[in-house]
Amino acid sequence: LPSLFVLKTGCSSIPLSVSAHHSSFILVLILLCGVMNVSPASKGLQIPPSVAMLLGSGNRAGAILELEKMVKKNPQEPTSWVLLSKLLLELGKYEEVAGCLQRSSNYSMDAVQETCHDILIDRRRLARNSMVFLFEIAKKWVPILGDKDPHNFMTFLNAGLLYLKAGQPRIALNMFALARQRENIATIEHFEVDAMMTVGEYGGLVEKAENLLERIPSIGILGQLASVYAHTDPTNERALFCRQKLCELAVTQKNPQNNVHRRFLKGWAEYPIIDTSDNHTIVKLKNCFYEGNVPIAYNNTHVFGFNRGYVPDLEKEYTGMASRTITVTEPVLLFNVTNPSNYYHALLECSARYAMAKPWLTKNKTVKILFQESDSKFVNDLFVKLLNIPKQRWWKYTPRLDTRYSFKTLYVVDVPNNHPYGAPNQWDLYLQPDEAVRTLRELYMQRLQPYPSIQDRNLIVYIARSEGPRFVENQNSLITAMQKTAKKFKCELVVFEGSGPLMDQVSLFKNARVIIGPHGAGLVNVLFAPDTVHMLEFRMEPNVNRAYEILCNQIGVQYTNPEGMYATYLSSYKASASSIRSVIASLENVLKKQDEDIPQLVEEGLEKKQRKDERKKKTSKHSQKRGKKHDSITTPPLHTPHTPH
Repeated sequence: LPSLFVLKTGCSSIPLSVSAHHSSFILVLILLCGVMNVSPASKGLQIPPSVAMLLGSGNRAGAILELEKMVKKNPQEPTSWVLLSKLLLELGKYEEVAGCLQRSSNYSMDAVQETCHDILIDRRRLARNSMVFLFEIAKKWVPILGDKDPHNFMTFLNAGLLYLKAGQPRIALNMFALARQRENIATIEHFEVDAMMTVGEYGGLVEKAENLLERIPSIGILGQLASVYAHTDPTNERALFCRQKLCELAVTQKNPQNNVHRRFLKGWAEYPIIDTSDNHTIVKLKNCFYEGNVPIAYNNTHVFGFNRGYVPDLEKEYTGMASRTITVTEPVLLFNVTNPSNYYHALLECSARYAMAKPWLTKNKTVKILFQESDSKFVNDLFVKLLNIPKQRWWKYTPRLDTRYSFKTLYVVDVPNNHPYGAPNQWDLYLQPDEAVRTLRELYMQRLQPYPSIQDRNLIVYIARSEGPRFVENQNSLITAMQKTAKKFKCELVVFEGSGPLMDQVSLFKNARVIIGPHGAGLVNVLFAPDTVHMLEFRMEPNVNRAYEILCNQIGVQYTNPEGMYATYLSSYKASASSIRSVIASLENVLKKQDEDIPQLVEEGLEKKQRKDERKKKTSKHSQKRGKKHDSITTPPLHTPHTPH
C-alpha cells in the first residue's frame, strides 16, 4: 500500500487527485509514507506531511503554494522541486513546468533529471496540444542529461520516445541509435520500427520486424509486425496470417475470474439467428457481458469481435478489471463497432449496421438501442438529428473500467466481411457491405432533403489536417492555388477542419461540388454529398488503404487520385511547387468535365424529379386507401441551412 503513494520514479506512482470518499483513508496512508520515507525506487521521494495533507484533501492549489515555500526555503533539496514539477505537469501547466526546470537547474541537476524522467515516462498520457512543450523540453535538456550520465541508455531511449510523440521521428531515430550504442537490447528495435514507419522508411522494415518477432515471440511484437504489413503489403499471405494469429492470441488469454479460455466465434451456428439477409445478421445472445472504454461483448466461451477482430489487452482491460457487475433485464440491441466515438467508425460502420437493422427494430418496439455516452457531441447529433432514433429507445452505456454490464438478452448486428475489391486486405476490416452502405446513404439523403439544385452547388471543400499523420506541409500555398482555381470556375473554396456542430458540416457537404484532401476521417462526409460530387483523395504510397475509393464506388460517386501528392500512411504530404501544379491540373480537369455535363444532368434531374413526383402521387393515393400507419422510427426530412463559412 505505501508504494501507491510514492511519486513515479521508475515503476511506482502517486495519485495526485482522489475521490472525496477515499480521501481520509488515503490521507492516513500518505502521512505514514511521509513519516517512513517509503520508496521502492532507487531514488525515493519523501512526501512532506504538510503536502500530503493538502493532496489528501484534494487541495492541489494549496499543495503547489506549500511546495513553492519549500523550494524558496531550501532550494538545494531536489524532492520539493520534483514534487512541484510533477503536480504542475498533472495540471497541464506546461509553461510553469519548464520554468520550474530552469529554476531547479541552478541548484540541483538531480531534480532536473528526475523531472525530465517523469515527463518522459508520462509521454503517452500528455495531451495532444503539449507536443511543442515536449519537443522543447527534449531539445533543451536531453543533451545536458546525456552529458551528465553518458552511459545511461534509458535517457536516450526515453528521449527518442518523447521526440516520436512530439512528431519528430527522424530525431527519435537518432536518439534510439545513441541508446543502442549504450545497451543493444531488442526493446530499442521495437521503437525503431515505429519511428521508421512514421518516417516512411519501409526498406528492410518487414525483415527487421520479422527478425524481432523471431527473437521476442510476444503479442506486442506480433501486433507491430501486423501493423508493418498493413502499411506496406496488406495483401501478403504472411500479413493475413499475422492478423489471424493476433486475433487468436488476443482472445485466448485466460480469464482470471472463471478460468475460461476465450475464442472468436467463426459463425453464428451456436446462437439463434432471428433476422438475416445477404448483408446482415441479427443474433440473440443470452447472459452476455459488455464492458470497456473501447467496448467488447463476451460470454463464458466466446468473444464477439464484430468487424474488427483484434481485442487489445483483453485479460487486463476487460475481464480482469471489472469489480462490479450491473444486470440489465430489458432487451437491448447492439450495433457498435470497437471505436463508436470515432467520427469515421460512428458515421459509417455503426450507422450502416443500424440501417440494416432498422426494419427489424420497427417491428420490435420494446427492444432498446445501446447508445455509448461520449464527450463528442457529434455522436448525440448522429443519433438524434441524422438517424432520428427517439431518446426513449436509447439504452445509455457509460464506459467504466471497474464495471461490466450483464445483459439477460443482447441482440447483436453482424455484417459479412467478404468484399469483391481485389485480393484480401487487412484494411478490409473497415469496409461495410455494398447494400448496407447504399441503404445508409439513402437513409441520410432522405433525412436531409431537399438538396440544392446542381446549378447552385458551387463549393470546393478542402479537408485540412492540422497535425499528425498525413498532414500537408506547405498547406497554405496549396490553399492559395486552389482559391485561384475556384474563382476561375465561379466556385467557392471552403477549408474544412472538422470542427463545429455535425449539422453544419452536413450542410457544407450537401452543397459540395468537389471534395479534396488527404486520406482521413473527414472524407467520410461524402455520404452527405449529392451524387454529382467528385472526390480527389491525395494518394498514399504504398496505396494500402483504399477505403474511400471503395466507398465512392459503393455509392456511385466519381473518384480520382491527383498525381504528384504522395505520403506513406504515417508520414506527411509535401506540397512542393510541382505537386501543387499536378493537384491543380487534376482539379481543373474535374471542374471542366462537370461544366460540360451540367446541362445534361439538369435535364436528367428534371426527368427524375417528374418520375419521383408521379410515384409519390400513386403512393399517396394507395396509402390513403389502406389507412397508412406510422411507426416509431420513421425518418422525416431534416432541413439544414446552407452555412459554408
